[in-house]
Amino acid sequence: MQDELDLRHYVGIVRRHLLLVIVTTIVVGGAAFGASLLEKPRYRATSTVLFSPQTQSFTGITEDPVRVLSTLADLATNSSILSRAAANLGSGETALDLSKTVSVSASTDQDILRIGATDTKAQQAARFANAVTTAFLAWRIQTQQTVTRAQIATLRRQLADLVARGAAADQTVIAALQGQLAAARAQLQNPSSDLSLVQAAAVPGQPYTPHPYRNLAIGLLSGLLLGIFATFLRERMGRRLYGIEEAEQIYARPSLGVVPHVGAAARGNRRAAIANYGGSSTLAEAYRTIRTNLALFRLNEASLKTIVISSAMPGEGKSAVTANLAAALASSGHNVLAISADLRSPSLHKYFAQRDSEGLLEVLSGETTLENAAKPVVLVGDMPAKTGGRLSLLANERGFFDPVVLFQSVAMANLMKEARAHFDTVLFDAPPILSSADAFVLAQKTDALLLVARLDRITRNQARRAMHALRTAEITPLGLIVTGVRSRDDAYGYGYEYGTDTKSA
Repeated sequence: MQDELDLRHYVGIVRRHLLLVIVTTIVVGGAAFGASLLEKPRYRATSTVLFSPQTQSFTGITEDPVRVLSTLADLATNSSILSRAAANLGSGETALDLSKTVSVSASTDQDILRIGATDTKAQQAARFANAVTTAFLAWRIQTQQTVTRAQIATLRRQLADLVARGAAADQTVIAALQGQLAAARAQLQNPSSDLSLVQAAAVPGQPYTPHPYRNLAIGLLSGLLLGIFATFLRERMGRRLYGIEEAEQIYARPSLGVVPHVGAAARGNRRAAIANYGGSSTLAEAYRTIRTNLALFRLNEASLKTIVISSAMPGEGKSAVTANLAAALASSGHNVLAISADLRSPSLHKYFAQRDSEGLLEVLSGETTLENAAKPVVLVGDMPAKTGGRLSLLANERGFFDPVVLFQSVAMANLMKEARAHFDTVLFDAPPILSSADAFVLAQKTDALLLVARLDRITRNQARRAMHALRTAEITPLGLIVTGVRSRDDAYGYGYEYGTDTKSA
């Protein structure tokens, strides 16, 4: 199971950066293909020479073929041989020109030498290879004849010395030397070489290089691997949170659930962020899961009635979470009050499309009462009235320069006391933790704090700073709600499945 989770994690990383992988693959593959098309075609022609180890009849010595082949391969591109080949060509080429195009290789498991030449013209490649082969074979014969002449001269001197001794000479040795001398003279008169041409270089029908389609395949594969490597490097070096497990680790709190990314809401349609709790949808099921997990905490916390919902930074979806969690609780039969406590940038009322002149500020200032200011909310599908629940909104459309003063006031204490008495659950949409101290004051006066963390938006440093601030204030969040989940792999193992109704960017 752990291996499966790891595999899904890695697949999720690649899918998050799929565009990077695709672009890298196309760019590298295209570059390899384009470079191949721009490269001038080169042709290669190769001749094959067979090495036949011989025993010299006049010495009885057999040479080591492996050593000889290796030596011959090096000698074949000797300047003297290339100069002779260039002279035979008679077309202006020099030994230096041939050295740049001709190569010789010795087979490791066969007595074969391969002499190849590469050129931009197919016929030239064949001419060069054959010219060097011819010059090499002629040089080999001449070399062997030179050795034979030297051996003949040595044998003659030895015989002359023995004959000069007269009767004291060993006749058997004289006879042996005379035999060797005769064999050497015969070999000189009828020269034979240990090298023979097996196949002359033919004019190649297609270029030796480049291979555009082969290079394209190699480039695409290299680009794919490079893209995947860049993806994991970016994930490793990136500052933003991308995974649920990573968010849980930094915040050191369990996830109560995950919320899918809703494209329409991300584009500014706040109403699209509210699920239809009269039916079954991906978004609704996500918040029902959060509601269920929250109920498990209530089994041990009987006084868990007032809950602050906040995030580290703006834009993580805390107001949408407050609105949906309030609706999910109300749809299960609870009497819920949602309070817009973000007095610096109020937005909770926009999710319910309600505009009221009386709200939190008016209640705290004594201009009206909670009973009059808390307005009932009816959602799509006549929810939550069908289940016997009730959702009320204490909205706020006006900003206030110093909310901490209001939250620490007697009026706020009275409001909380009254809300506890008349509602099963009270949810506070609080300002972000790193933006102000408002959320700390509210969290110290309520039963619990829920943190919202949006993947791909908050950075690791911001999350760590938020947790440091909470620890300094001696506040421990109840749990974590992860928003902005884009793939099923990210949500794996958290009771979340995608349906067809979720709109994604």
